[in-house]
Amino acid sequence: MKTANNITVSEFDIIHCNENIDSCDSRLKKIDEPVFNELVSFINEYNSSCEFVSPDLFLKIERRLNIGNVITVKGYVGVISLKSGIQIEILPKIDLSNNGDYCKTRRILVAMLQTLRGFNNRFYKQASLNVRKMNIFEIFISMYLNRLSFLTKQGLKSGYITEEDNLKFFRGRLLVSEHLKTNLTHKEKFYLAYDEFSVNCAENRLIKSTLLRLKSISRSSSNLQEIIRQLVYFENIDESHNLDKDFNHCSSNDRNYPEYNSIIEWSKIFLQNKGFTSFTGGNSATALLFEMNKIFEGYVTRILKKEFENYYDDIKLVAQDTAISLFDIPRPIFKLKPDIVIKKRSNNLPILVMDTKWKTVSSDVRNNYGLSQADMYQMYAYGKKYNVREVWLIYPTTNISNDLKDLYFESNDNFIIRIKFFDLSSSIYKEKIKVIKKDFIEDNELLKEIMRDNYN
Repeated sequence: MKTANNITVSEFDIIHCNENIDSCDSRLKKIDEPVFNELVSFINEYNSSCEFVSPDLFLKIERRLNIGNVITVKGYVGVISLKSGIQIEILPKIDLSNNGDYCKTRRILVAMLQTLRGFNNRFYKQASLNVRKMNIFEIFISMYLNRLSFLTKQGLKSGYITEEDNLKFFRGRLLVSEHLKTNLTHKEKFYLAYDEFSVNCAENRLIKSTLLRLKSISRSSSNLQEIIRQLVYFENIDESHNLDKDFNHCSSNDRNYPEYNSIIEWSKIFLQNKGFTSFTGGNSATALLFEMNKIFEGYVTRILKKEFENYYDDIKLVAQDTAISLFDIPRPIFKLKPDIVIKKRSNNLPILVMDTKWKTVSSDVRNNYGLSQADMYQMYAYGKKYNVREVWLIYPTTNISNDLKDLYFESNDNFIIRIKFFDLSSSIYKEKIKVIKKDFIEDNELLKEIMRDNYN
């Protein structure tokens, strides 16, 4: 899909600018040559400037026979804003025969984003109304602003901030070195540090800094209008000049202002790129991307946790469990970290281990269904160390999932790795849960047997 200032592509699409290509390959996406060259320049600039994440993880320049230079999109979704004003939106590749229905894909992605901390269903529903009008990053901003509007209507918090000043009266504590340096000829003054109760606290400084950053990035007129409106509430508040220090000063459990917790979590995402791969180039180009593997993992974990624990009273679901190490002697090293471990509440023993993979499975038996050998080794290690009978590998549902629904692998020591598929076809929670319950819980003979036998 392409508009004047917006180009939408999917993960694993191949972007090119060759006018002579007429291919039935749906992955090939042609864009104008100037935009293509600008995107190439951006990738090269990112490659030379980014210290943390190689752009090859999500955008790779290659040369293909009969096509020429292409850019392959891999594993990350979000928005790249080029200096010309063109925004390239990358959506997840959800292979559900939706015939390039980007609006539906965007709505499913927004539903998955509920799993990120800070946004409840009320704000998700509000954001889902904007999927036709906004790209995914503008939807992020809209969700943040909706949450912030709720907070500012209740009133901004005040907190104690430390001030330093040279005063004629004593308050707080004396800063000896500064006092001696400043007041050798001013015996009547004291250089002091003291606490002032003010609205100009760390939380509000961070929110103002977030609004100013979003103002420089957003291209949505409705978002920009709301950002300007929200900035009025922060008129007498400073920007944050030390993000790390201000985040460390934030109260994570302030019972008087619980609504600040989610806002600060998302300010951290926008300001410190926690959860995003972010880059601003020298020519005002900006990338805001996040890893689909992590979004899928969070989404699956949240839904399964709620449904499993509601269905079985004596079951708890632990995410990112680190209770077990690969080696124990001479000391525990190499912590295992499966995505999901289901345990019995009564004795804390593991029953079932699950791991999510944002990958596709093929029907090619000779190629082991496209399964990664490294993934299978990892699952075997999970099974042995957690002493469970089965480990489940969870993939997103695709068009071939029905043919592979009962796919599993069993070793001669009676250990099973089972392949499961998680349905992403609907953003409607009730419809999704009906399918999830059947596939993961109601037809789960292993759990039924374990619960029936009072697993010990």
